[in-house]
Amino acid sequence: MNKTIFAIAASFLLYVLLSSSTVEAHGQEVLRERAGPYEVVVAILPERPAIGTVHFSITPLDASSGQLVTQVKIWLTAHDEKGEPVYAARAVSLPNTPRYYDTNVKFEEAGTWTIELTLEQESLGEATLSFPLEIEPAAIGAGAGGGFVFLGVFAVLIGGAVYLWMSARRAARAREERGPI
Repeated sequence: MNKTIFAIAASFLLYVLLSSSTVEAHGQEVLRERAGPYEVVVAILPERPAIGTVHFSITPLDASSGQLVTQVKIWLTAHDEKGEPVYAARAVSLPNTPRYYDTNVKFEEAGTWTIELTLEQESLGEATLSFPLEIEPAAIGAGAGGGFVFLGVFAVLIGGAVYLWMSARRAARAREERGPI
C-alpha cells in the first residue's frame, strides 16, 4: 500500500516537473519585434493583465545573429490613454538569469496603455519600441465581503473549539458520576 502511494506521488511530481517550462515561469509572450539592431521579446504575468501589478520579462537579442545581448540598459515607460507617461521602471537582469530583464509596474487604471521600451548597449547603441497593452478592470473589487467571510470562518473555528471543550467536560463529568469501574 505504501509503495503504491509513493509511486503515485513520485509519478505526479515527475509529471509536474517535466510539464513546466521556462516560458511559463517568465510569463506569456506578448511581443517579438525588431527595434533597430535588437530583436526584443516581451513576456508578461499575469497572462491577462488587470489593475494591479504586472510583471514584464524582456529578452534582448541581436537582430542579426539572434544571440542574447548582455550588459544592456532597458527602461520601460507606461503611457496612459492620453499619451501621458505615468509609470517608469528600469528592467534589470539577475546573475543567475541573464537572459531575462525583469521589472514590475503597478497599474491603477484600466484601459489601453502604450508601453515604451528603450534599450541601450555600448556596442549596439540605442533603440526604442512601443506597443499597446490592454489593462482590464480588477476581477474582484475592494469591499467588505472578504472581511465577512473571514469573520464567519473565525466564528466557526471558535464555535468548534468551544463545542469540543464542552463535550470533553461533559464526558469527564459523566465518568466521575459513574464512579470507578
